[in-house]
Amino acid sequence: MTIAKGQPWGELAPLPASAPVVATDADAAGHDVVGLLGGDLCRTLGGRGSRERLSSTEAMTFPVDALLVSLDGARPVRAVAHVVARTRGWRKVFVAANAQWIGPLNVVPRGHPDDGLVDLLAWDLGWRAARQVLARMRHGAHLPHPGISASARTSVMVAFDAPRPVWVDGVRVGRARALSVTVEPDALRVVV
Repeated sequence: MTIAKGQPWGELAPLPASAPVVATDADAAGHDVVGLLGGDLCRTLGGRGSRERLSSTEAMTFPVDALLVSLDGARPVRAVAHVVARTRGWRKVFVAANAQWIGPLNVVPRGHPDDGLVDLLAWDLGWRAARQVLARMRHGAHLPHPGISASARTSVMVAFDAPRPVWVDGVRVGRARALSVTVEPDALRVVV
């Protein structure tokens, strides 16, 4: 069940013996129950990267949403952390995030990976303003910003003026002129 405001989330429960253990967001996307040792979703969930912890009484199990992502109308792929479509220098950017982090960037400091929503950021900035946003984003201090559109939705369709490179869970998957992203609530259970 999707998290409600003020309600507890997750439970102390070890990883089932038959479940896989992975180290990246991209590898986690293909499973319904998974132990996660690394990646942006792991960091968002407070994971420590300890394989031993996954089978211990300290292991935390969280229900997590997934994102179904389609590039230019193609068959959707599953993501657990984020989708990024951007130009060089991060001047024109579209982000659909389920995790708080994208590498060292604290992109959606108030986002939640099990709220039934995908957090969206978009901007089209000059090179200087884009550099300033990225510098502030390392600390989660980039919002509010007059040049950044921020929202949260259950699904979104976006079109770009020209094809952009697209990364799904940190892996470049191609270029697209249009993207659709739909939340799949409570799609998997992640153990950290």
